[in-house]
Amino acid sequence: MQHLYRQFGPALRRRCERMLGSQQDAEDVVHTLFSDLIAKGRTTDVTFSYLYQSATTRCLNLIRNGRRRRALLDRHGTTTVVLQHGDLVERIITVDVLTQLLDRLEGPLADVFVYLFVDQLTQAEVAELMGTSRKTVGNRVAAIREQLAELWGIP
Repeated sequence: MQHLYRQFGPALRRRCERMLGSQQDAEDVVHTLFSDLIAKGRTTDVTFSYLYQSATTRCLNLIRNGRRRRALLDRHGTTTVVLQHGDLVERIITVDVLTQLLDRLEGPLADVFVYLFVDQLTQAEVAELMGTSRKTVGNRVAAIREQLAELWGIP
């Protein structure tokens, strides 16, 4: 497990820090991820894709947590985020609206949203990372667009 931590730990910490905005929170997420793997006896059959996806899910769970949401809003106030991906209409939104969207998106939809809009991966890259088909990712993007339209009041 030590070789996996040395090999992938730095990249996972950077990824988590980018999502959470906190070096300490990022280190906590990565440490807990590896501790949980050891506790479950999964010390040899772990891939970077699995670790990356697990770290993303753990970060999303922290963001959804009310305490974390409040800290983000206190820190960033009305900071805006620009969403761009493919033919999706570019929108500028506040962190509060982004948090509302993440609260609406369940599991795989939230993961797809982060991979596409935060990490700027292609749908093909997301499909490979999540171990699913490109069509499934496309269907999830359509569901995300529906949530965005509803959140923004677009008919």
